[in-house]
Amino acid sequence: MKNFKIINQLKNKDGFIGIETFIVASLVIMAGLMFFHHIININVKMSLVTEVKPAIDGLLVN
Repeated sequence: MKNFKIINQLKNKDGFIGIETFIVASLVIMAGLMFFHHIININVKMSLVTEVKPAIDGLLVN
């Protein structure tokens, strides 16, 4: 019932979720995606440095 009450609070008097709520929700989602994208980028860069670079160095030496 708590969740239902929160949903009712989000809805404006017309019974639709207000545009402000929609904007805030989309901003939160965007921020979350940016954050995870940043973490994934760091992980990809780290794996490139630790795995791919030694392989390239090995090829260049040989």
